[in-house]
Amino acid sequence: MGNIIRRHQEEKEMEKKRPPKSSSGMIDTLRMKPPKKIILDGKRIKTTPRDVRFPNQNQTIACWQNYVDFHRCLWIKGLDYQPCARFRTNYQTLCPVSWYENWDEQRENGTFMGPRFDPKREPHIDGEPGDLIIRIKTLPHSKFERRGDDLYTNLTISLLDALVGFETTIEHLDKHKDDQVTITRERVTWPGARIRKKDEGMPNYDNNNAKGVLYITFDVEFPKGELTPEEKEAIRTILKAGSPPKTYNGLRGY
Repeated sequence: MGNIIRRHQEEKEMEKKRPPKSSSGMIDTLRMKPPKKIILDGKRIKTTPRDVRFPNQNQTIACWQNYVDFHRCLWIKGLDYQPCARFRTNYQTLCPVSWYENWDEQRENGTFMGPRFDPKREPHIDGEPGDLIIRIKTLPHSKFERRGDDLYTNLTISLLDALVGFETTIEHLDKHKDDQVTITRERVTWPGARIRKKDEGMPNYDNNNAKGVLYITFDVEFPKGELTPEEKEAIRTILKAGSPPKTYNGLRGY
């Protein structure tokens, strides 16, 4: 009988030490005792409280979200709003130091992939309307390169076309049949030669009626087969005497 009473008393003591439960039977962390205090930068602070948005043990997302929430809080409330420091304490507790130091550097360089909250340009909640900053990244294209309003592309031609001239068309970005760019050459075209087509570039941002320039650089494809002695002699006769080989500093343009 004494053992039963003693066991019953021990179970009561253990029940007092267990975390409180809600009506659903789940552990109610909101009624648990506050977390122990720790020292950070010489100040006694509480550890990061439970966040119902991140119930899992992996707190990587919570680390990121608290970092973003901290800068959003500064953007809305200003630098003098002290409760914003709660988010900073959270992400400094959850995140590795190298993470948020890298994010700080990215924000300064304008390469941060998260939301941008710039106190210098964005308004406070009771301030004047500010600017919405949208960063647009252009995907690379297999045929065209855009630089401002201008477009750049390369066109490979045969050695015969390079010598006697040619006429061809290239398809523009929108691939319409009526939007073909015609190229006509009646003179010798050397490798690296470049021509410009006015108003064949991209529309101007401020004036859609104005367009940039399309720059076309020519590459000459030489024949890969061997020439017979008769063909070589015929080419020498047609081209006559060429200039002797010349050595120069191509990197400096001499």
